[in-house]
Amino acid sequence: MDDRDFHLLAELVREPLASYATLGRRIGLAASSVRGRVARLQDQGVLRGFQLLPGAPALGRARELWRYPASRVTPDLSSVLAVDDVVVAVEWHDRSWSVFAYRAEGVRGPLRALDEIFGVGGAVTRFGPSDDDLAPARPTVLSRPDWRLVQALLEDPRAPAEALARRCGQSPKRVRTRRRSLLEHRVLQIVPHVDYAKFRGSVIFGLSVFFRAPLSSQTLEALVPEGVLVRYNDHPPSAFYVCSAASVPAVAEVERRVGATAQVREAEAGFERARGFAADRVRGWVADQIARWEAPRSVGRRNSGRAT
Repeated sequence: MDDRDFHLLAELVREPLASYATLGRRIGLAASSVRGRVARLQDQGVLRGFQLLPGAPALGRARELWRYPASRVTPDLSSVLAVDDVVVAVEWHDRSWSVFAYRAEGVRGPLRALDEIFGVGGAVTRFGPSDDDLAPARPTVLSRPDWRLVQALLEDPRAPAEALARRCGQSPKRVRTRRRSLLEHRVLQIVPHVDYAKFRGSVIFGLSVFFRAPLSSQTLEALVPEGVLVRYNDHPPSAFYVCSAASVPAVAEVERRVGATAQVREAEAGFERARGFAADRVRGWVADQIARWEAPRSVGRRNSGRAT
């Protein structure tokens, strides 16, 4: 694997729906070469697919992040994902864990089943609409066709519009327009599932940086020469980079150097040992949303039958 493979992965993290031609222009390759590299990365298990993650507000829920430190306990990923309301679980290189849960509105308090699995109480961050990068830029109510599209996207977020249109009974034009709009307004997020440990030749890692004040795009790019800036948030000022280093100690050095920069409040580097997604749970929540839309239609049909 070479430097172009690294930049290809970074571009897919930045824009998961980018076409092979677009990716090729960015990394200096023909579209056919990019297609071949993506297929090779998938065959090698480096790129394990793409996950669609609806934002918690769209599902009428609130997002929480539970952090658990490394301990003597080695939790089973499937057990973590089986806990009610958990949607994503990540084990980091230092054996600490991040677990994202979508809680029903008004529900707070510890997830005791998680605490039992990890053998310790977790530290929680609760995200409100102003500080959640998965919260829509403005309140958004999804229609029944939107939820049908989400249901199709859960199976393959990068599927061609024509294939998605057949699955959800809509036109390819509407599928293209709504998929783009829902992603731009942060109602949905597509996350490439990258097995960083299988990338040979260098250590690929993520770097989250939190700033004291907003920065210009030029400053953001220059801050981390080892990385590709894939996401920036204004509230709070923060950025996420995909980076490459020669060794694990070099990862720690990048974190230390960036964290010591005057504009930076905190920098956190890490690469994943394991990641899991509670796909069946999310599919169930989406099916519930579709059922809510279809219930009034069923009532209307029954009432119409009585009138005749």
